[in-house]
Amino acid sequence: MQREWPYIDSAWLMVRKGFSFAARVVSWLVVLNCLGSTVYAQIASTDLPGPLIPFSNRKAAEIVLKGRDQLRVLVEKDLILDGLNYPRVCAWVSPEGYKQLEVEGWSISWLPPEAEPAPIGIPKGSLAFPLEAYPTYDQIGALLEEYALNYSSLCRVESIGSSAEGRNLWVIRITDHPEIEEDEPECKLISTIHGNETLGTVVMLDLVHELLTEYENDLRIRHLVDETEIWILPLMNPDGYSHTPRTRFNYNGYDLNRNFPDRVEDPANTTAGRQPETSAVMEFTRDHSFVLSANFHTGSQVVNYPYDSSAYWNTWKHPDWYTPDQDVFVQNSLAYSTHNPLLYSSGQFPQGISNGLEWYQINGGMQDWNYVWNRCMEVTIELSNLFSPPASQLVSHWEANRESLLSYLEQSRIGIRGIIRNSQNGKPIPASVEVSGREGLVHTDPQVGDYHRLLLPGTYTLQIQAQGFYPLTVHGVAVQSGTASRVDVDLDPAYSGWLIY
Repeated sequence: MQREWPYIDSAWLMVRKGFSFAARVVSWLVVLNCLGSTVYAQIASTDLPGPLIPFSNRKAAEIVLKGRDQLRVLVEKDLILDGLNYPRVCAWVSPEGYKQLEVEGWSISWLPPEAEPAPIGIPKGSLAFPLEAYPTYDQIGALLEEYALNYSSLCRVESIGSSAEGRNLWVIRITDHPEIEEDEPECKLISTIHGNETLGTVVMLDLVHELLTEYENDLRIRHLVDETEIWILPLMNPDGYSHTPRTRFNYNGYDLNRNFPDRVEDPANTTAGRQPETSAVMEFTRDHSFVLSANFHTGSQVVNYPYDSSAYWNTWKHPDWYTPDQDVFVQNSLAYSTHNPLLYSSGQFPQGISNGLEWYQINGGMQDWNYVWNRCMEVTIELSNLFSPPASQLVSHWEANRESLLSYLEQSRIGIRGIIRNSQNGKPIPASVEVSGREGLVHTDPQVGDYHRLLLPGTYTLQIQAQGFYPLTVHGVAVQSGTASRVDVDLDPAYSGWLIY
């Protein structure tokens, strides 16, 4: 049965990503009074027109709805809806927007500012792993540089760009031969696109430490590093992270997770007009052939997979809500949640996973952009109901996520893989691979010619094409559980004057 407005049904309340009311339990006493005991996560809204003032001048307000139909009107306004427990809505509103809502007759009142939780900064001389404090931006950079110096055979560190306020976006590449490209799947992990959601940064740094320091001692980690190219961006929004108090927004007042191209509202896959952090991640992604990805948030406890956006968002479980790779996304999500008791048993989401649109609708999110335009299978992982858990809980959060992270990265080695070459000279060529019955192309790495297509067990047909070469169809490719079947292909050049696409 279709639901015309499922998100305000009592069983399916939709709230904005990264802003669960559970995260307010410690810091917003007023919210406890107005919400009661039920916790929800995230309501959708449109992107902000911004920029406004540095880090945005929006503040948290409570709006009391007079009827459920008002929510449909509210999501079109210039605000960010933050949570709903009908009839009360919390939203980020500018002073001008607040006045306009008052003039229009909305019942609205300001909420007190969110209390700053754990301080940022590791005391001098007390660095230990797993981390027991939130590092500063400068400490993160220094730590990554130290790894690059001490583990030069396993990693490289570089900046993929600068934030709006001029801070570097540091990434670390971890693999057994970081100086060259190899025939192996590329994965990326990105955290803290919202500057006030800090736990993921610590977990990413703990993972970096684990992969590098345990490479010689742990056979599983050694195999993962030897067979995978892992890129980690621990801090995508360094300006919001470094601001006092920490903030969701970047320096220009944008929500970066509403700033990517969107298949419904913003289908122009270009960096033009986007924020510097967004543009940097887009260019970084385009420069690689990422197979698997995750971005880390806090404010809830769930693994969320595409799609987040659909033109049919108000038709409950419309087919357009689900990607052609729904089965793979579910398995990848479970590979993470199953090993994390905080997520798997959170109560709100069965098995700790959710399709994005079954949770809420957003436009301009990073995970949909990765899949729609790059066929990179990215999920959004919400690690904690608290934005920045107390420092005393950081070690336990790492312990809860270690196995999940390793298990998730290992999903990059399932399905079908191979190298596509020119049959005349054996050189790799840029080509595309499509699985019959599954819309969307994966592309080879131009330097090595390797491709990696994540698939569950079954039998598949591949369509392989390259400009200037005859296309080729490969039938009956069998995929077994837990491994990737190899299909190497030599394409014949087309006759002179022919271009085969």
